[in-house]
Amino acid sequence: MKIPTRLRVGSALWAFPLVAGMAGFCFFESFVPDFRVHEDQPDYAPTVTSAVLASLSPMVYAATSSLAAWESGRLRRDGVWGLAPARRRFRVAMDAVLPVVLLAWLVIAAVVAMALVREGVAPSLPSLSLPALAISVALAHAVIGFVVGLVVPRLIAAPLLAVGVFYAIAASWSYEPFWLRHISGRFPTDLMYGELPTLEAILPHLLFTGSIAAGLVLLCTAPHGSR
Repeated sequence: MKIPTRLRVGSALWAFPLVAGMAGFCFFESFVPDFRVHEDQPDYAPTVTSAVLASLSPMVYAATSSLAAWESGRLRRDGVWGLAPARRRFRVAMDAVLPVVLLAWLVIAAVVAMALVREGVAPSLPSLSLPALAISVALAHAVIGFVVGLVVPRLIAAPLLAVGVFYAIAASWSYEPFWLRHISGRFPTDLMYGELPTLEAILPHLLFTGSIAAGLVLLCTAPHGSR
C-alpha cells in the first residue's frame, strides 16, 4: 500500500489536527512561559531543546501509543490476521503503524524547530541528541501500543494508553527513588549553559522503553504465541 493510501485509511490523518493542537498548547502554554527563567543566560541550543522536549514528550508518547493501539485494533477488527498471508505479518504491522510514527516524528521536529527559531538559536549537533532520543522512544511507544492493541479492544486500549502514558511520563520528575526519573524517556532536567547530555544519561531512557517494546514483539512472534 502506498503512503498516501496509508494516510487516508489510518488514524494519523484525522488525529493530526488534535495532536498538532496539543503540541501547540504545550509550546505556548508550557515552554514559552517556563523558558523565561533561561532568558538571562547565553544562547545555547541544548538548553532550548531540552526545555521544549520536557513539555512535549509526555503528549507525543501518549498520542503515539494510543494511535498505534487504535491501528492494531482496526486490523484485528477487520480480521486481517486470519486472512491467507499475502505479505509477512511484520510488513502488515509496519504499514499500519508507519503513519503514526511519522506523525510523532513530524511533531517533534516541528516543535523543536519552532523553539530554536523563537529563541534565535542555531541547532548544533549536541543539541540534537535529545530530539533523537525522543524520536527513538516514540518509536518504541508505537510498538508497545500496537502490541497492546492486539490483545485489548481498541476502545479500551487507546484511551487507557493515552491517559496512562501521559501521566507516567509527565509525573516522572516527581518519582522516587530517583532512578525512575532516568528511564521515562523524558530527560529529567533542563540543560544549563555548557552542559551536555552524556551517553550514560541517555541510554537508560532508550533501553528501558526499547526493551519493553522488543520483549513484546518477541512474545508476539514466538511460535507458541497466540494473538
